[in-house]
Amino acid sequence: MAKSFCKAQVLGSVGADPAITTLGSSRLMASIHIAVAVTLFDATVSQNVERIVWHRIVGFGFHAENIRDNITKGCRVYAEGVPFPYTWEDRGGKTKSCNQIVVSKLIVVQTPQTTLRATTELSPVEPPILPTADATPDMDPEFDDLPL
Repeated sequence: MAKSFCKAQVLGSVGADPAITTLGSSRLMASIHIAVAVTLFDATVSQNVERIVWHRIVGFGFHAENIRDNITKGCRVYAEGVPFPYTWEDRGGKTKSCNQIVVSKLIVVQTPQTTLRATTELSPVEPPILPTADATPDMDPEFDDLPL
C-alpha cells in the first residue's frame, strides 16, 4: 500500500476535568473534550454563524500523565494526533459514534485565570545588572582583529 497521511489539529478550551482510566496492563488512558468555535455560512439566514464543535481527545501512557497532571477545566489546549472512530452504547441501548483524536502532541496554551491566581504568587523581579559604559568586556586578544 502506498504511504498515506492523516492528522488532526485542534485548538480550543477544555470543557471538563480529564477522565482518567487505568487499562488492564496498568497503562493509563486519559480523555478530555475540547470546544472549538467554528464559523460557518448558514444559507437559511444568509450570514456567517458561529458554532461550537466538541472534540474528544485521548492520550495513553506519557500523554495520559501529561493530561492528568497539567490540564483542568477551562485550559486552552493545542492537540495534534490521529483521528479514530469511536462507538459506544448510551444508557438507552442506542449505538452512538464520534471521531476521537489519539494525541501525539499536546500543549497547554493557557490555564484558567482562577487557577493562576490561586496557585501562583508572583514575586518581585529584580532588574538585571547592566555593565557601565567604562567597563571593558573580557575578550580574547586573539579575536581582536575580527571584522564584526
